[in-house]
Amino acid sequence: YLGLYHTFQGGCASASGCYSNGDLICDTNPEGSPNGSGSCARSSCGSPDPTTNYMDYSDDVCMDRFTAEQTNRMRCTLQNWRVDLGGAPANLSPSVSISSPSNGASINSGDSVTLSGSATDPEDGNLSGQIAWSSNLDGNLGSGANVAATLSDGNHTLTASVTDSAGATSSDSVNVTVGGSTGGGLTLSGTIYKVKGRITVDLSWSGASSGSVEVYRNGSFLTTTGNDGAYTDSTGQKGSQTFTYQVCEPGGACSNTITLSI
Repeated sequence: YLGLYHTFQGGCASASGCYSNGDLICDTNPEGSPNGSGSCARSSCGSPDPTTNYMDYSDDVCMDRFTAEQTNRMRCTLQNWRVDLGGAPANLSPSVSISSPSNGASINSGDSVTLSGSATDPEDGNLSGQIAWSSNLDGNLGSGANVAATLSDGNHTLTASVTDSAGATSSDSVNVTVGGSTGGGLTLSGTIYKVKGRITVDLSWSGASSGSVEVYRNGSFLTTTGNDGAYTDSTGQKGSQTFTYQVCEPGGACSNTITLSI
C-alpha cells in the first residue's frame, strides 16, 4: 500500500540488480523466505537476513525498523500516489549558517561589513538568496547570500533567517561589536592567572564616562558592572583556555578587544 514489498520478495535475488528484482530496495539484504524460525538472527542467502525489518515475518520482538531507502520509497508513494490519504510527510525545516562576520568580531565605526551565509532546504534546495538579515539595533539589513551593511556603533546580534515554501523557518546569529577601535579613549587591559587550578581574569579599563560598563567575554554579554575601572572574572574553568574581552558603555562606545591565554 505504501510501495514496499516484503524483504523475502523474489527469494535470494541478485544483489547486483537490487532495484529491479526482489523487494526493489538496495539497503535490505536478500532473504530466501519469511522468517518463521522464532529467532531474530538468521541467514538464508549468504548474508544476515533483515529479521529486524517491519517487512519481514519475524516475531514482533525482532522488528523495529525501516531502512533509509524504504523510508524514501514510502515518502515518495505518499506524495505522488497516495495524496488522498492526507498523510504526506511533514515538511522539513531549512537550515541556515552565517560564514561572515565571525562571532565576536570587532568592526571599526563607519566600516562596511559583508554579511555572508548559506541556506538549504530538504524540499526546496538552495535558499541562500532568500536569507533575510537583521540586527537587534539597526533592524532589517537586506536579503541575499551576501549583503553589505554599515552598522551603528554598539553591540549587535546579527541574525540570518530563512523561510521555505511551506512556511518553515530557521535562523542563525552572531554577536559583533562596532566602534571598538574608535571608542573615544576607552581602553582595556587584563591579566590571566589561576587560583587553585581555576582560571581568573582581572580586567582594567579607563576612559569610560557612564556610571556602568558592560563586560563581554568571547563576544557574548557577561555582566554589567560599576564604572570603577576594574572587574574580576572568576571563570570557574580549568586547563588551557583562551578568552577575548571587551567593555562597552551601555548603548555607546566600546574598548579595544583583548585576548588572554593560559
